[in-house]
Amino acid sequence: MSERAIIFTGESIRAILEDRKTQTRRVISPQPSPHCAYVCKATNGWAWTDGSTRDYDYFPKDREALTCPYGVPGDRLWVREGYALQASCDGDAPPFGKDRPIKFTGEDGLDWLQPHYRATDPPPDLCCEEEGCKCCAEGEPGPHWKPSIFMPRWASRIALELTYVRVQRVQEINEEDARAEGIDGHDALVGQIANPYRTAYADLWDAINAKREHGAFAWDRNPWVWYLSFRRLL
Repeated sequence: MSERAIIFTGESIRAILEDRKTQTRRVISPQPSPHCAYVCKATNGWAWTDGSTRDYDYFPKDREALTCPYGVPGDRLWVREGYALQASCDGDAPPFGKDRPIKFTGEDGLDWLQPHYRATDPPPDLCCEEEGCKCCAEGEPGPHWKPSIFMPRWASRIALELTYVRVQRVQEINEEDARAEGIDGHDALVGQIANPYRTAYADLWDAINAKREHGAFAWDRNPWVWYLSFRRLL
C-alpha cells in the first residue's frame, strides 16, 4: 500500500464530506495517440493484458506501459484543499478541538499551527504580518487563503482509499457515475432534460478543463481519463 496526494476543488470537498462523491476523473497526460493500439479494460471490447487482471495501465505499442499516477486499488490518497494556517499567539488556545489537525512547534513544543479550510470555514479573523503582502497593503489583513497545492500532509483532514482504477474516455460516464462524482440534484435539471446528471457533469468538466492545453481536454474532445473510485477513511 502506498499513499499519494490529490487535489480537489471546494465543491468536491463538500461533496466528499457529505458522502455524495465517491468517484473522480483525471486527464491522462500525455494523452494516448489515436493511432496506437491500447490494451485496457474498456467498454468497447478491447483486449485485456495477456494473463493479467490489472486494469489501471494502458499499453501503447510505441512506448512503455504507463501506470496510473494515483495508485492502484488499496492505495490511499490524502486530500489537498484550499487552507489557511492559524498560529499561536501569547499563549492562546487553538481555535478547534482535537478533531482537527494541529502541529506543535517551537523549542518548548507549546506553540502550534492549526488549519482553516476554505471549502467549509469562514475566513479566519487573524492578522497577517508577512512583509510585502499585497492584501495587507490594500487594507485587507488576514492569514489569507493558500492554494491547495501548498497544503502540507499534516494539515490534511481527508483520507481516501482507492477501490477501483481504470482508463476510459470522459464521455463514457453514465448517469449513475455522474451522481457518484458528486453532482447535486439542484445543479442537474432532473425531470427537465434527458441524462441530467451527466449533462451537469459535462458542464462541470468544461468549467475545470476546457481551457487547459488550448482546449485539448474539453468535453467535446472526449479525452482519455483515469477513472478513480474511492471510499472515505477520514
